[in-house]
Formats: sequence, structure tokens, C-alpha cells
Amino acid sequence: MPKIENLQIRLPFREEFHVKNWLPDETFYSLCGRIHQVSGVIDSAVTCQRLFGHRLQGVQHDIPSRLNHFVERTSGVFGSAEEILQMHSILAFHFFLKPSEVRSTICRSLAEGGVGSAKYQLGLLSSRFRAHHPLRLCPQCAVLDREEFGVCYWHLSHQYPGVWFCDRHGCVLKEADAKANGVGRFLWFLPDYVSSYRVGDEKVVPGRTERLKLLAEIVSAIATCGMSMAISEISALYAERAKDLLGVGVVRPRLDLLAQEFAEFIRPLAGIEEFQYFSEEYFDIPRYLGCFLSGVRAPKHVLHHALMIGFLFGGWNSFLDKVSRGHSLEVQVESQSEIDDRHSSDSRKYHPKKERALLLLLEGSRSISAIAHEMKVDIGTMQAWAAQAGKEVRRRPKSLQSGVRRAIVEELKVGKEKRVVANDFGVSEQAITRLLRTEIGLHQQWCDARLDLEIARRKEVWESLLAKNPTLSMSELRKLEPAHYAWLYRNEKTWLRASASSISRPVRNYVKEGLWEERDLKLSALIGSVILQIVQADRGKERVTLQDVYRARPEIRPMLSQLDKLPRTRKVLLSIGKKRTRKKGLFDDAD
Repeated sequence: MPKIENLQIRLPFREEFHVKNWLPDETFYSLCGRIHQVSGVIDSAVTCQRLFGHRLQGVQHDIPSRLNHFVERTSGVFGSAEEILQMHSILAFHFFLKPSEVRSTICRSLAEGGVGSAKYQLGLLSSRFRAHHPLRLCPQCAVLDREEFGVCYWHLSHQYPGVWFCDRHGCVLKEADAKANGVGRFLWFLPDYVSSYRVGDEKVVPGRTERLKLLAEIVSAIATCGMSMAISEISALYAERAKDLLGVGVVRPRLDLLAQEFAEFIRPLAGIEEFQYFSEEYFDIPRYLGCFLSGVRAPKHVLHHALMIGFLFGGWNSFLDKVSRGHSLEVQVESQSEIDDRHSSDSRKYHPKKERALLLLLEGSRSISAIAHEMKVDIGTMQAWAAQAGKEVRRRPKSLQSGVRRAIVEELKVGKEKRVVANDFGVSEQAITRLLRTEIGLHQQWCDARLDLEIARRKEVWESLLAKNPTLSMSELRKLEPAHYAWLYRNEKTWLRASASSISRPVRNYVKEGLWEERDLKLSALIGSVILQIVQADRGKERVTLQDVYRARPEIRPMLSQLDKLPRTRKVLLSIGKKRTRKKGLFDDAD
């Protein structure tokens, strides 16, 4: 057999395979998967050796490597190494904020060798998003591909980070259980050969479809636009846009208001694993936004910036229009301490464009639309400036007639969510936002009412926790509800300290716990339960492998790094792979 493999490797490419062309929107990994399928070779390592000169390197599904060997092996039929990286991998998306010299270095490294430090240079390892990229599939695209091309393949537009929506068919993508969690890491998969898929959080969340669609459009535009921007340039755009939205010259003093808007923007993404960072207990939204607006420690991962573009500009076209007007201003980089020192500074500093616009408005000789056109700002921004200055402007209502408008204003004054109000009155959320910005004093009233409601809700949760656990200390209560404690500590510290006086502190004898022993008990029980679930789901299965366990619960893999301290877990793992016919085996209870 080895002699046959070596003979096949020396054959000319056209005599060895029958795949000669790319399919529309196909990834490089998908092309190699088709080559592997039609070659008739069972061992994936053999195909990898043929194409890349190595039995393991080159099989990555997200960022290709060893492409010079592939180009030489295929006589350049599928393009150069750089063309493959730019047009048939997700690398073009990650290049958006990278200078040309960094791009060249990464491309040269991937063409000549393995992935190496490429993911680190791209900012993936410290991004708060996953450094790996799961394979995704649109079920309707799969059906059409089988009919038209006779094979189902991986579409590049579905593989970009943050894309969970197929704009062609208007449906949510499915995630393959292979490759991303380590199962089948060195195998070639086409969609029809993946054992199972998952949709993730299948709850019906208001606004989620619209938010996923918006994000998919922005990510796809970033990947295909060919633009390259510096962090300082894009941060300056963010800062200018935030000033326009808030109608101020300095954003930092009113950053909490912007943070409330961002919390509403990302709310529909809650429950999606890729965006779980935004649901963590100690996620500080004001600080997060401050990094973008100041240019100090701004995240490198482009998906963060895709979210920010969607939040501040509402879409890619609006952002592109801002760039095309030549508003790429140099941002003045400040230290974090300087930013924090300015937190309480006056928010009404001189804003020349705003001051000039208001002067023209007060003169009364020109319409608000004419002034907005001259100052090159959105009409909505001009209306917001007028409202902040206490100047009533004439409106041309589209979806909000006078009676409906008054009713919506009353609902907003008591702090109702924009999404709820929009649903109640059958209007868009954008219309509610526009009303908040253009009605004099309404936005501040709404924010104050929302804050009062949030304070009341947080206090109620904490008081309920105190009532249920009267003997626990403050530190123990904090562990039960860390998010509520942190919020109350920042916003209602005096009340929180007063609540601590009601806590009784009985004398307790503390005993040092055996952490490793407790961890061993929990992990061995977890693995045992997973094995039983697998057996119960397939009673004809003769043995359960470790890969079956990883596939069912991917989070178990990193827990096994210290097996020498986990004797019970080791014992359970040793039983994996043994046939179920063994007497008193691990699986006997499942039969």
C-alpha cells in the first residue's frame, strides 16, 4: 500500500484527479474536500500528503497553509497562493484593519509553511471571540447545490465570523459539529458527510433575525470591499459619529447613555454562543465603548468593529458614505487614566459645526433640511441638535401621526423599552429612536425612568436573595448574584452597604476543601452520564469512544489536562472503548 500511495503522489495532477474548477462562492477547504472525495482515497492524511507535502498541515478549514506546495502540485490551475487566500478563505475579512506589511508577512507565512503565529497576528487569540471558526451550512443552499452541481459544498459567505444568516434564502445557518470542537480535526468533510448539525439557541428572540441580517451584510461587505483602515482612523470615525448622535462635543461624560443604547442593540444576540462575551457578568459596556472611541486598546478582531459599525451607523452604506466624505480624522490617543479623569468634565464644550448649525436655525431664514445639507450632517442629527437646544422644529410625520405620537411619548416617559413600544404601536424601532432624539427633553426623561426601573429591579432581586439566605455573609451572597452585586456597588453603594447590616454572621468552622477531589467527583460523574446517554440513544452501539464523548460535550476536552490528579476520571476513561458484553461493565445499567 505505501508504494501505491507514493506512486499516486508522483502522478501529474490532471491524471490523478478530476476536479478542475471552483464552484461559486466555494472555500478552499471545500475544494480540497471534493478532491479527496473523487480520488477514492479513504485516508485523509494521504490526500493531505498529495496536496501539501505533509500528512497533517494544510487540512485547516478556516485559514489555509502550505499553499506554495499546493500551487506547484496543481500547476497553478486554481490560482496563486495569494489569490486563494484572498478569494477563497476568510482571511480577507481579518485583513480589514491590518497594514500592508502585516498582510504580506501573514500571506508569505501561510504560503510557505503552517498557520504558526498567523492567528495571533490577526488578533484572534485575545479577541473574546472564539479563535476557531465552525463550519456553517444553509440547508436551502445545500438543496440547490445538489440539484445544480451534484455535490453539496461549503460556501465562503457562510463561514465569516459573525455570519449566522443566509441573505439569499433569509434563513439561519446551521453549525456543523465537526472540525471546530477538535472532532475530525485532520479529516476532510463535505456537508453531506457531517454526522450532525445544530442551530444553537432556537428561542424566538424579538429582533434577532433583523440583527443577524444586518451583521451578515456588514461582515460580507468588509470581506469583499478590499479596504484597509488603521485603528486610529476608524476610531476617529466612531467618535465623530457618536458626537453627532449625542449632539455633544465630548462623548465621555454621556457615555452611559450611549452604553444603554448599545445594550439594546446587542440584546437580540443573547443566547448565541459566538456572542456570549457580551452576556458575561462583568462585561463593562461603557469601558468597552470607550476603547473604540478613544483608540486606546481598541479590539483587533474585526467582528468587534462590524458590531460597532452596525450600532453607530446602522449599516455598511452609511459607514461607507462617511468614509467617502473624507472624514477619516486622526484620533488624539490618550491614556486610560486621562480618559477616566475627564469622565466628570463638562459635556457642553465647544462644537463648531453644531454651534454654526444652531445659529443658522435661530435666524429662521432657512429650513432645517437646507441647514443640514450645508453642514453635511444627517437631517436626524440636525433635529436632535435642535431638540437639545430647546428649539421646536416642524416635522413631516411619516409613520407617527399626532395622536399616535402623543401616546408613544407618554409610554416612553415611564421608561418602557423601545422594542416593546414599537411592537405595541406597530412602528419600527428606528422611528422610536428618532422620536427620542428629536422630542425636547424626552430622551433624558426616558433614561431617568429606565434607571429608576432598573434600580428597583436590582434592589428587589437583592432583597429576595437576602430573605432566602439570611445566614450567608456578604461575600457568599456576592458569589450567588455577582452581576447584581457589581451593578448595585457601582450605582447604589450606600443602599448596598446598609443592606449588609441586616445580615447575621454566625460563628462557623471553616474546613479546607479538597478542590481536586471535588472536581474529580463531578467530572467522572459527568463523563459517566454522557456515556450512558450515548448508549441509550444507540443501543446497538458496541462501544463508545472518546471522540463520541467529545462530540456530545466538547467542553470536556480541556478538563482532562490534569488526569494525574483525577483518579476517578481516569478510571472512567479507561473503561471507554471496551465492548458492552463485558460483565459488570460501565454500560450494563443502560441495557
